[in-house]
Amino acid sequence: MENAVVPVVEARGLRFSYRPGEEILKGVSFKIHPGELVAVTGPSGSGKSTLFYLLGCLLDRFEGDVLVKGRSTRDLSQNEKAWLRNREIGFVFQQFYLLPRATVLENILLPTQFPFDDSRATPEDRARAAQIAEKLGITDLLDRSPQELSGGQQQRVAIARALLRKADLILADEPTGNLDSKSSESVMEILKKLNQEGHTIVVVTHDSEIAEQCTRVIRVKDGLLESDETSDPSAAKKNAKPFQLERHDFGGLGLGSFVKAMPVAWGNIKRSRAKSALTMLGVSLGVAAVLTTMSLGAYAKNKILEGYEAMGVNTLRFYGYPNWRRSSQDFAPATFKEFKWDSDLVPLMRTFPQIEAVSPLFNMYEPTLSFGGLSFADKTMALGVNEQYFPITGQRVSDGRALSVFDVKLGAAVCVIGAEVKNRLFTGALAVGRTLSVSQESANSMPCKIVGVLEKQPSSQDQIQIDNEVIMPYTYFSKMATMPYQRSMQEFLMKIQSGYDPAEEGPSFEGYFISRYGSTGQFAANSDAKLISQMKLFLNVFSGLLSAVAVIALVVGGVGINNMMLASLSERLKELGLRKALGATPRQLRFLMLGESVLLCTAAGLVGLVVGFGAYQGLVFAATKLIPKLQYEWIFEPTAFILSFAAIFLTGLSSGFVPAMKAERLDVMDALRQDI
Repeated sequence: MENAVVPVVEARGLRFSYRPGEEILKGVSFKIHPGELVAVTGPSGSGKSTLFYLLGCLLDRFEGDVLVKGRSTRDLSQNEKAWLRNREIGFVFQQFYLLPRATVLENILLPTQFPFDDSRATPEDRARAAQIAEKLGITDLLDRSPQELSGGQQQRVAIARALLRKADLILADEPTGNLDSKSSESVMEILKKLNQEGHTIVVVTHDSEIAEQCTRVIRVKDGLLESDETSDPSAAKKNAKPFQLERHDFGGLGLGSFVKAMPVAWGNIKRSRAKSALTMLGVSLGVAAVLTTMSLGAYAKNKILEGYEAMGVNTLRFYGYPNWRRSSQDFAPATFKEFKWDSDLVPLMRTFPQIEAVSPLFNMYEPTLSFGGLSFADKTMALGVNEQYFPITGQRVSDGRALSVFDVKLGAAVCVIGAEVKNRLFTGALAVGRTLSVSQESANSMPCKIVGVLEKQPSSQDQIQIDNEVIMPYTYFSKMATMPYQRSMQEFLMKIQSGYDPAEEGPSFEGYFISRYGSTGQFAANSDAKLISQMKLFLNVFSGLLSAVAVIALVVGGVGINNMMLASLSERLKELGLRKALGATPRQLRFLMLGESVLLCTAAGLVGLVVGFGAYQGLVFAATKLIPKLQYEWIFEPTAFILSFAAIFLTGLSSGFVPAMKAERLDVMDALRQDI
């Protein structure tokens, strides 16, 4: 069959109903050949507009068939129909359907946005748009918005858009219905001239004067073909231009197309800057709240834990006592009486490298401390230790020095006193160099020369007041103590390296001594690590609650974007319907709405991250001014940033999902008929 005799568009027994029992078309059949200028006319409700949508592949639920260039549209996929609407058919609508916030040039170039895989207007597209604008006399209007144009000028823009893709078939629905007589005449002259250049034009109109200017008039009444009149049969052949039968579709509509939809989505957002900014505000505040609360929570937790560690919670106190209740039949490699430095503690440190330091621990509870006629014994304590005791506990001297290794080796009669001891016994006088008397009940006094005074210290144990302590070499303490239990080493103190939990290491040390002494000894480890574990649990719960509040704020922002997108969807029905008429597939409309939501959330999230970062840095700086001992430091919590980024993306997808699905299922005819 030769190309010249193949109809551009053909209707075969078309039947269509919006509701059961109410047929709009009742078996309409006709052919439109290349080069024809055809008017489809009839009274209101006759079905001519429905015929327009069917010929343009904009309606699916019909009986019969529509063929475009010999191809049955029933056999075409949604993507193939989108290709036809974008490349083979040019639409001119009665309401113009121009994007109000886009320029005239952007409206003309709108068909180049589809498919998204090739959605940028090329220099050739722009050159053709300028050429068409010059032909239609709107060159000086390209930078204006549609609101600045008259009805006739807006219709010329719509015609220019229909011609951009060099479509062989132009469908015009009441192209002069909203124009005055002068503008109507001008538009018809343009359409007739386009027909003479080889375009096949179908004009749907109820105006008999417009119909008379066409070379063929198809009259429809009550859904039936009433008449088909041709005034100039030779016109079709004279104006016809050859065409090729090709089959295309918009394929490759996966993740890559979603990414490539972003420029189009971003262009839509930029055209609604004020509304987008207000919508973004909620998400920005939500993201800032998430980042701030998580970062400040982590910072506060670390600082609190550091404070507890400074009080000795990373230490382990180990006890060992003879087991007087063991059976005589219990076998043991050796009998335990007390710990020995060389035979017990030194091998222990070799076996467990996680032990950073060890100090023997001899103690005397509530001894009487005396100097110069003054004395007190309220919650006091005398300790016998070695030189590693101070690094283990983190205690520092404010005056004088700490115990040295030589003091321990020589069993020197020296001591370091707590801040409260100094205040109680040496008010207004120097303590270093003075001799303090330490005694308990009727026992002999242990005099010691004060070589240092400790800084005032907080304590994690109410019954032990660190500021009331007197600390001396254990070699001197064990030699001078008169009570037998005070002269034996039943306890020692360990510092565990960072990264190890003292509470978890305790059972290992107990097992070590049980393997050596069997049931002859009773061994136990005690650590404030249990306290820190409870504190960590509390701080984690507290941080989680703060983060939950922040997440709620982010959800509220996401709901705001969802509501904005839904409201935008109802406001943009005509725009989305127009995009679908110009070649957008249902999936592309979904990508477009999702893309706008993701971009809005991403932009809002980035602003929120900057605001949140500045906010918590500012709060930390303000805290350093209120708390003298707190030093300012830069905080960067990777987990908080990662979770914030994840929240941004998930909020974008979730808030745009419902609007995107609604856009995908959009009916073109219903959308285009919505009032703006």
